[in-house]
Amino acid sequence: MITALDRPGGRLANLLTVPAGGGRGPLDPFNTLNGDRFIHMAGSGVYKHAVRAVEEAGECVMKKTGVSHSDIRIIVSTAKKLMIPRERVFVNIQEHGNTYTASIAVALDEALARGRIKKGDKVLLVAFGAGFTWSLVIVEF
Repeated sequence: MITALDRPGGRLANLLTVPAGGGRGPLDPFNTLNGDRFIHMAGSGVYKHAVRAVEEAGECVMKKTGVSHSDIRIIVSTAKKLMIPRERVFVNIQEHGNTYTASIAVALDEALARGRIKKGDKVLLVAFGAGFTWSLVIVEF
């Protein structure tokens, strides 16, 4: 378990908001038509936090497992921060969009089918999702 990371602790609450309070309170034409009853996300702020959080977690998990940067394949923005060359990164979002919880499984299946992952490769699988949660695992094939 990674315990050394800085947890948001509510300080990032302004990046995900529901201006009208979500499901609370009565519906009225103002908060229904202007979208204030729906989640609003400050996309660039969430993106920056995701890259930073995954970078820190990646460094931590690689250090704890003794895996070096040259042993890993990872997604582009974080890969740049972790100094992993682009040719070692598998990305399929341009083909499927964000498949949410299936993203890792779909990408892993495609990378294996295309021969991008071979016996002995160490692959860092990274997820960043709802509620500012993230997870990482290193798998050796």
